[in-house]
Amino acid sequence: AEVSPTYAALSASLYLGGGMTDWFLPSPAELILLADGGEFDFTESISGWELGSYWTSDQFMNVGYLGTFIEFSDDGQGGIQTIISGTNVNVSELQIIPMRRF
Repeated sequence: AEVSPTYAALSASLYLGGGMTDWFLPSPAELILLADGGEFDFTESISGWELGSYWTSDQFMNVGYLGTFIEFSDDGQGGIQTIISGTNVNVSELQIIPMRRF
């Protein structure tokens, strides 16, 4: 996704994919499910998907300036490893994956 001057949650809610307007920034658990959804790897269904760091909707360790992100990386065995971490939301530019319920 492109870098936006707008914060991550607003960028996700402004996304208009498929003409829908109910997009949101996922929680860490929702984002992890993309790569760890059991039999199906949902990352294969995301246009432009790539390994890397993606913002979630949560604060990290309940510290206001720390946002939680998920790092998706190669696990060395043909799968995807997910690591949850936090970084300063004021200086870090990470990607987002808008989601919607259906």
